[in-house]
Amino acid sequence: MVGDARAFLRFNKEEIFKDLLAVEGHLRNVKPGYKSQDLACIAKHLADAEGHADEAISHAAELGDDEASRKFRELRDRLRDLRRDLQESKISLEEAIRRVREVRRYFEGFNPEFDVSKCRACGEVEEVLAKLKIPLTSLRDLEEEVAHKMLEHLASKYGVPKPEIRFIDECPTEPVKFGLYSREGDKHVITLCRGGLSAHVLAHEFKHYLDSLAGRPLSEEEAESFAFEEANGNSRGKALYSEARYKILGERMAWREIGLIYGSQHLAKGVDRALGELDRFAGKATAAVQERPSTWVVAGLSIGLPLLLAFKKIKGPLDKLLAIVGGYLSTKIWDYIEEYMAGGGGATYSPVSYVPATPVAPVAPAEKPVEAEKPVTERVHAERVY
Repeated sequence: MVGDARAFLRFNKEEIFKDLLAVEGHLRNVKPGYKSQDLACIAKHLADAEGHADEAISHAAELGDDEASRKFRELRDRLRDLRRDLQESKISLEEAIRRVREVRRYFEGFNPEFDVSKCRACGEVEEVLAKLKIPLTSLRDLEEEVAHKMLEHLASKYGVPKPEIRFIDECPTEPVKFGLYSREGDKHVITLCRGGLSAHVLAHEFKHYLDSLAGRPLSEEEAESFAFEEANGNSRGKALYSEARYKILGERMAWREIGLIYGSQHLAKGVDRALGELDRFAGKATAAVQERPSTWVVAGLSIGLPLLLAFKKIKGPLDKLLAIVGGYLSTKIWDYIEEYMAGGGGATYSPVSYVPATPVAPVAPAEKPVEAEKPVTERVHAERVY
């Protein structure tokens, strides 16, 4: 009977582990504007985990492990409270995610073999970084670097200064908090718990920062909706920190991107035509290539625009528009070089103009020559009947 209890307890642990991971995954995929029935699957997983925890209480007691039995009872109660609060809409989705993480950490605390942060098959982090040719750094530094890059991306996207970011080692557990926005005088600070960084948490606190800048009240519901959109992607753009994702995953280009490329090409063509008018206005339309104002304007833009984009952060989509226009105009340099070489370097430019052909008057067809009339004697001879 002891052997059976051990096998049953192992089965209970496996199911609790899978249910907890499924609950967190489902919570992250619930879209804004969800209805109560959308949480039915989450409630089912919580109820299933609760039932296995209930069974584990007696199975652990059968094995003589009273401490484990007590902890499974505590785990069951936490799962039940979370399920009821979620079904009765007493907590937000973000709070539900935090609480299920707290429950999972509690479960892993007395079942360390299910701690996913201690994966034995993953190898040493240093070895993985070396294979990827990533400079060796501590996980603390890596987490901070990623947080700063994501925050820079959001600040650039919404055209606001980047707020200050802090990391703390000791995080509150009742309730569990992974991020916090605060204002300290003129400083705006986003505080993150070390080890708890995610695009969702960072975007949530960033929304509080945007609302604070605009003088709006801080809304948890709006911050959560904003975080889901930024972390998962929406109609306004791709998911947070995933530039050019369609090239990597083979996704189709958006109409916005196609329109930007086509529109930029037409804009560049308009600039080209305007430069031709500039030459005519300056009386240099037929001058040598090196004497025309448009030549030097194109050369300046071909050099200046790449330098501007490389050294100054310009908010999209203006940065891409400038790059496409500049690239189009830079191709005219080839035309200038060919024209300069063909003219020996100093010949003036003679544009080829269209001269309509002079119409030719139609010519009447030549008349058939008239045969000379035969003599009378020959006619009589020819007409004589024998």
